[in-house]
Amino acid sequence: RGRAPRNTAAGKPLDPSKGLTAELIQAMASPLPKTGLQLRVSAIAKKGIGKTTDVEVLIDALGRDLTFSENNGTFNGRLSLSVGVFAKDGKSVAAERPDLDLNLRPETHARVVENGVRILRHLSVPPGRYQLRVAAQDGAKTKQGSAHFDLDVPDFTKNPVAMSGIALAATSDRAVYSPPKPGFDPFNGLLP
Repeated sequence: RGRAPRNTAAGKPLDPSKGLTAELIQAMASPLPKTGLQLRVSAIAKKGIGKTTDVEVLIDALGRDLTFSENNGTFNGRLSLSVGVFAKDGKSVAAERPDLDLNLRPETHARVVENGVRILRHLSVPPGRYQLRVAAQDGAKTKQGSAHFDLDVPDFTKNPVAMSGIALAATSDRAVYSPPKPGFDPFNGLLP
């Protein structure tokens, strides 16, 4: 295991003035996961373009941990995320900062509170051993959470046959899903 990453994203210092709060920076850099906003993270590597490998990152956030305000029948909230892939020396290899605006009808809000929200992110990295770190903060900026995931990214170009991790899914999962962009399906319709 490498040491905790320094406050970097894509090799540059994280700047709180660019939307990252000090709490989110602290959650990302913490050597221990924060549990104020509970997260579950998994990732799978698959062959990318050229010498890079695509990594599909699945982030589940508990809905009951999110803060919403009701306005004219719509429940509004925000989930701010920081996703980073760090090498053993703590240097950032890939990073992104997606925010998820949740403007939900009452029935969708009830599903999110009961089942949570699922966010899929897509990153491309060279083969190697990394630590994936995800930090999140609710819209009210009162709850932060983080999760760490050790990630082995194989070199799919070296051998004629290579195997990545296994992806399992169920049609009974009722979490609200947020792809990285509309219509994006990293598994080409293979998962329900």
